[in-house]
Amino acid sequence: MTNGEPLYGYCLYREFCPRFGYCYTCPSHVASADKLPEYKAQLERIKANETLAFKYWSGELLESYQKTTAALEGIVETLETGGEPDEATD
Repeated sequence: MTNGEPLYGYCLYREFCPRFGYCYTCPSHVASADKLPEYKAQLERIKANETLAFKYWSGELLESYQKTTAALEGIVETLETGGEPDEATD
């Protein structure tokens, strides 16, 4: 994140991020429809990593990928349907 803008989206934090690297599961992440292609591409990359983590049974890493996958799936679904986003979960 630089200057309050995560890699794909926007953030309410401007000076210091206590959750650096966990943007999609952070309640301060603000999804934007103009970033939908990036969300979809990131989701595919995370799913591939999740598959590898499962294959090699990296429990902590797998759990992290699963949380990120769930958050990104929610973001993509919300933006595609035009609904209201749910709050992200830890």
